[in-house]
Amino acid sequence: MKSGWLLACDSSAYTSSWAAVYALIDGGYPPPNPRLPPHEHVRGDPESNRQSLYTASEAPLLRHSSCCGVEARFYHSMGERSSWASTRDTLIHEVRQLLPVELGELGLRQSEALFWHLKQLPVLLQQLQRPSYPPLAVAASSKPRPAADSYMPVFIAGAKLAEALAVAWGVPFFSFSHQEGHIMAGVVSAGGPTEPSFLALHLSGGTTELLKVTRTATGFNEELLGGSLDLHVGQLVDRVGVALGLPFPAGPHLEQLAREAPTPDASSSWALPSYCQNMQVSFSGAEAAAKRALALGVPPAVICRGVERCIAATLEKLLRQGAAVTGLHNFLLVGGVASNLYLRQRLEHRLKGRATLWFAEPKLCSDNAVGIAWLGLQQWRTS
Repeated sequence: MKSGWLLACDSSAYTSSWAAVYALIDGGYPPPNPRLPPHEHVRGDPESNRQSLYTASEAPLLRHSSCCGVEARFYHSMGERSSWASTRDTLIHEVRQLLPVELGELGLRQSEALFWHLKQLPVLLQQLQRPSYPPLAVAASSKPRPAADSYMPVFIAGAKLAEALAVAWGVPFFSFSHQEGHIMAGVVSAGGPTEPSFLALHLSGGTTELLKVTRTATGFNEELLGGSLDLHVGQLVDRVGVALGLPFPAGPHLEQLAREAPTPDASSSWALPSYCQNMQVSFSGAEAAAKRALALGVPPAVICRGVERCIAATLEKLLRQGAAVTGLHNFLLVGGVASNLYLRQRLEHRLKGRATLWFAEPKLCSDNAVGIAWLGLQQWRTS
């Protein structure tokens, strides 16, 4: 059997990442040349709770899922910067690194982020386990969304470096959007949705969008249904988190602090406003209310829980409105904010019996090159 590999890159506003996907072109099992992490075993029941959160200190092989005939296994190794995943006929190694942001700052300017990508990407590429022979192709995310007017300078760093490597090797170069990568990583890691069309909710510091997604031979067609009138959901989390003295990006730290609230519903007597009309949401009022609460001495843990409750309530309204308009009741949630366990549990509870929710593997909720690698391989196989 003939095997090969494909290189993929993603350079977002938050993270630099490379992924190498090893594949058997004629089907079968992953090629044996990459070395798997040691002590390979499944954590509990292989089909156990797909919403569970995992850390790098747990077993290297976390779990597996299955979607559209593609079985996926998820690994962690060598700390948070490196991970493995495999499907029936592929094996992926990914390395990633957050862009450095000073305490108290709300991210980087595009010029600063571009500078850090140019510094980090070559170093990370040296850490990627890859063969000495050229790949089948190279893929990269070149813009935020699959739209003609979608542009962000940070993606130029990874896209142009990847394109240059493709030219040097004399292999095809495939360009995708960052959002398509999130959706692909979500579909494969969550094991669904399996339907030809479904709704996707992309939740991050730079995006809050409800999409109607339709599968194609090489990826997805996306129709924008709704989004935010002002702040993105991740911006609400980061702005409130930084105001509380938490590091940026604040999501994991805010989630941890929220668990210290006196009861699961500690903020029930104090709630942030939730707005969603015609599939358009707003979080600027919630940000202002949270900062006023901080000035009035409301405990930080209660504020954090209030932020989570506000986001859950707002997204529940958005999903209900999307389902009413489209008639679709299978939802895929991707992006960094989608890793929040409280949000997952709250939406599952509130929408039980009304919709089926699918969440990307927590490690693949944040920005990654794994989805781009799977898209690139799919494009290569159909070209």
